[in-house]
Amino acid sequence: MTRTMFTRRSLGVGGFLLFALTVALPAAAQNRAEDEYTRYELLAPETNTFKITFDLTAVTPGAKVFFNAIHNTTQVTGLSAIDLMTGAALKISEVTGQQARGAGLKDADLAVHYLQVDLARPVPDGGEVRIRIHKTYKDTATYRREGDAAVFARALTVNRDVVVLPANYEILSANVPVQVIEQPDGRLAASLMNTYPGAAPLVLKVRAFTPPPAPDPTAASAPVAAAPADAPPRETPLN
Repeated sequence: MTRTMFTRRSLGVGGFLLFALTVALPAAAQNRAEDEYTRYELLAPETNTFKITFDLTAVTPGAKVFFNAIHNTTQVTGLSAIDLMTGAALKISEVTGQQARGAGLKDADLAVHYLQVDLARPVPDGGEVRIRIHKTYKDTATYRREGDAAVFARALTVNRDVVVLPANYEILSANVPVQVIEQPDGRLAASLMNTYPGAAPLVLKVRAFTPPPAPDPTAASAPVAAAPADAPPRETPLN
């Protein structure tokens, strides 16, 4: 059997780089996703808890599962997932890095856990599978009270994010540009685009405020004052 040896000298610099990329791509492409969007809904700061809705498009050809890494400091509850094309519920479970490797994610980090979502169908070649993941995180390192305020500090790895504040909370400061939007239920939300080359290091500081009292619908409206009887006639404009 003849063994072919590839060296930097035999391939040349350009050929060597192309060969290296070709070898590295399969591992890097096992869990590719595009068009990601994350919505964080902060609960009371004392709970250190927030709900997450994570939308993504799985694009690895032939992939039957998708893996979502979990921070080491995070407690996860309220897991569910759906296929956005059909609305069908998907199987989702928490697995170790070793289990993720056994299920196909060859470069899984053995030091962290993953959420494993079984897709409704394999990703077609040149196609995509759009899914939504619901989860609730308790993470004191990310979301905590500081005095009379609260801080949400998280490295945001996707391009589009929104952080919804608890009811009757306002934003004190943000270290990255955000667009503040009022939700239909009155809660405020900080929306942002991640333009960083890597994760956006968001630090959002918020505090509670006392909303103004609602008007009393039973209170009588103030009477409208009538014009004096001897008021001059209203002038008409000249043509």
